[in-house]
Amino acid sequence: MTFFDELDEAVDLLTAYIRNKNNFLDISKFDILLDGKPASWIKFANSLRLRLAIRISSVAPDKGKEECEKALRNSYGVFEGPKEQAAVSTRNGYLNPLGEINR
Repeated sequence: MTFFDELDEAVDLLTAYIRNKNNFLDISKFDILLDGKPASWIKFANSLRLRLAIRISSVAPDKGKEECEKALRNSYGVFEGPKEQAAVSTRNGYLNPLGEINR
């Protein structure tokens, strides 16, 4: 259940980042998974929460339901289609070392 706690913390931090953006450095140039927007990371966290909630629902149905509802209630939403995904980008010349092993 620690994963859910960590997602809570991440969503809280990212939400605070969005509210106080002028007080933080821009880290978008370091984002190799998404589009550099904190809102996209919240959406990703909500999607991870939803996926994990579904996976635990057979052994912890109440917790699964609670976490599923939490993910869907969040105003930033969840990934809803194939165009919304976390994938390592080759932007800025970055090469994923694991991808390079398969060449």
